[in-house]
Amino acid sequence: METKTNPVNVMEAYQFRCSLVEMSVKDFYLHYKDSLPKLIMITQGYCGEVVLDTFDREQILRIHTYSIQKRVIAKMCEGCHLPGVEGTQLSIPINYDAKFCVIKSGAKVGKEETLQDIVNKHNFPVDVQFGKSGGDTIKVGDTDKSTRQTGGQTFRISLLDTHEEYFLLGNAVYGTNLYGKVTVVPVYLPDLRLSLITGFAVQPQERFDAVCRQMQSQVVKNIKFENVKGNEDIAVYSGQATSQDIYSYASPVEYCHIDEGMEKGRKKSRRDDYTDLIPKAQDDNVYDIIPHDTKLEESVYNEPDPKTMVSKTAAKVLPKTKLKPVTISKPPAQIPAATQKKPAQIPAPIPKPPAQIPAPIPKPPAQIPAPPPKLPEQTHSPAQPPQEDRQDESTKGPPPPVPKRGGNSQYSVRKIVADLNDVKIQSKGDGNGHEERVPNLHVERQAAPEQIQARCSVTSDQIKVDKLSVDDLADWMVKLKLEKYTEDFKEKLIDGTILLELDNALLKEEFGMKGFEAIKLMKFAKEGHVPKTRET
Repeated sequence: METKTNPVNVMEAYQFRCSLVEMSVKDFYLHYKDSLPKLIMITQGYCGEVVLDTFDREQILRIHTYSIQKRVIAKMCEGCHLPGVEGTQLSIPINYDAKFCVIKSGAKVGKEETLQDIVNKHNFPVDVQFGKSGGDTIKVGDTDKSTRQTGGQTFRISLLDTHEEYFLLGNAVYGTNLYGKVTVVPVYLPDLRLSLITGFAVQPQERFDAVCRQMQSQVVKNIKFENVKGNEDIAVYSGQATSQDIYSYASPVEYCHIDEGMEKGRKKSRRDDYTDLIPKAQDDNVYDIIPHDTKLEESVYNEPDPKTMVSKTAAKVLPKTKLKPVTISKPPAQIPAATQKKPAQIPAPIPKPPAQIPAPIPKPPAQIPAPPPKLPEQTHSPAQPPQEDRQDESTKGPPPPVPKRGGNSQYSVRKIVADLNDVKIQSKGDGNGHEERVPNLHVERQAAPEQIQARCSVTSDQIKVDKLSVDDLADWMVKLKLEKYTEDFKEKLIDGTILLELDNALLKEEFGMKGFEAIKLMKFAKEGHVPKTRET
């Protein structure tokens, strides 16, 4: 009698395994920009001022390439400011869609020109004002600010130099689907953290490599990455941004742009072309990433008909896109780590993923095999994580070492565990009596802030500053709320002994510290003083 093999839950079989190393976007860019594509998971989200800067934890992205955007560094002229906007340092895209007028000698105002033309014709610095065709209003967030200063003077800025900003370009991976909308990840985001995906939790490395090849094939055939992508708004920075390198990796404190509504007949701004990461219709560009591999068919899972493994639009040829109009992809409010496909014997079109999936745990349907029992609550300490079996990270050997992360984050390396024994299941009906299960990755983290607190728990009179290592000093700077300088201190290998040789003037000159910040650090260096709060 022939025995039937039970269908395998594809989503449980294809959960990703993450690297134990967590890094900033800047570290990822500098280390892997020449070895893309890479699969990553967002391990610490970030909520920015605009949708371009907003990402949720546990999003899965396939980073295919990167882009470089040229921008112009500017400063508000003396006596000019925008009401309600802090900071006077600006960064403007060189292809900004508003025009400017050069202010010549004798306060004469030249004709309207694009920013690109002005940069090509004039030497820095050059003073300009916004052209009349753009109106008298700058939009900051949702608020209109007048470009007319007290006394009717036009708002003027001084163009100082150019710099480049870097952006990672890729696509969202949602369950077993790859989405055609291009996702833009700014390298300058300070607190966004990510980890490399090195394989599947329970699948052999050959299967993961096959899936990566399928992704590459779908991307090359169907998705176009433009040479120029980035933030098209005017960015306003704090006074600490003083060099091209700092501008390239600094996060703006505000965004603004000329109000398009002030000019009649003006074409729609490209910044209005933000698109949803998750397609709104089933036949939007969605590509399946599970390849048909007969070599692994019997040993891995029951292979469904390959005709059902491709989206309706996978074979469609996308229309050719022009390079000039730039479409910025907008991440959704939340992207779950995985979604469930139908069992192998029930082919069905790819379901429309929701914009946000809540976290209830309903009872699984009768016709789907019950999930493994949930483990009891974790009682071990972060310093003693549970043992778990892991497959080899790669058949090709270990990846190159990741640069040491500094930055202003208070978090150290965290442990990411894709634990199939603690999979949360969500049932969702499709209207035909069938239900699908959407597992969510279980992520376990080490309590790095508590470790920092433990290392910094001595009293002020017990601190021996001259004995502090580079990392110890960085931990104390976090406690002093000077974490934004720890990266520079680590890069220059400043420990406690060298700190004692510095003074207020040198801290402000070399590291751009504010006066009170330099005083606070030197008070700590000389007396071990740490400002007390109710918690300390």
